[in-house]
Amino acid sequence: MAAKINSFESEQIEWLAFLAAVSVGVLNGFDIGSKANRMRRAWRKLNAAVLRYEGIPGQGIENVIKAYEEGEMIIGDVKEEPK
Repeated sequence: MAAKINSFESEQIEWLAFLAAVSVGVLNGFDIGSKANRMRRAWRKLNAAVLRYEGIPGQGIENVIKAYEEGEMIIGDVKEEPK
């Protein structure tokens, strides 16, 4: 059964609306979505290099190190101040 809006008191709805607004502000202000995307891209790059290193004979560790360095560039510096 779906929740009905009438089942909440007015004060509860106000608090939920406030918390939703704060949550959206934090997500946008600190650019969390973009940071998460960069972390995933860097992880995929490093993970592919490790799989090649483990699965293909003759692959040197240099390729894994290079992928690690490229992943760090993808992630970039951490911004301490919100935009």
